Amino acid sequence: MSGMTFHEVMTGQLAKGVTDPRKGYRTRGSSGIALRARIDIDDIAAFLTDTHHRGNLNAAFEIPRWGAQHATSKGDFNLFSPAGDRASLMIYEAPILLDGVEHWLRGVKRVEIAGPWRMWPATTTLLVEVRTAKGGAGVVVASGILRLNVLGLVASIATMRGTGVVWPLRHFAVVRYLTFFAWALVCTYILRRRP
Repeated sequence: MSGMTFHEVMTGQLAKGVTDPRKGYRTRGSSGIALRARIDIDDIAAFLTDTHHRGNLNAAFEIPRWGAQHATSKGDFNLFSPAGDRASLMIYEAPILLDGVEHWLRGVKRVEIAGPWRMWPATTTLLVEVRTAKGGAGVVVASGILRLNVLGLVASIATMRGTGVVWPLRHFAVVRYLTFFAWALVCTYILRRRP
């Protein structure tokens, strides 16, 4: 079974007591946050045929002003998951402790049919909510925005590795992932249809 793994680091601002991510990002007194993520895809063939393109997320959060919420936790990752006729979502979801109580950080990148100039902000901006329950349920207790910058994107691509098969064949999983990702962007921003 051929799979792959890669790392991604996004940084931004998060505010407690704010339910709208854009307001949380701009709120005076918001806290800096870094998400250090490792995405694991155990079976690239199954990932590509799955409608929601599910993978495993290992997330470590750094929020210095909130104290020790830094432990790595296991969560879920979805790539280009359908959201209506004109959009798909990239979803990052993992548990996070706030004041010793488990909450769920859910981040969404919304990729909508639009002009090509909208591609970069849509694929690198993660709107984040911290909720009391998993799967978009529960009460929002904090929100904000995380972003992936150009250097972060290059670094992420450099960490991509194939897994699960002998060395010469590992590269095919990465090529298949990148081909799928690129084709989804072409569909959305050039052909103007959901992938």
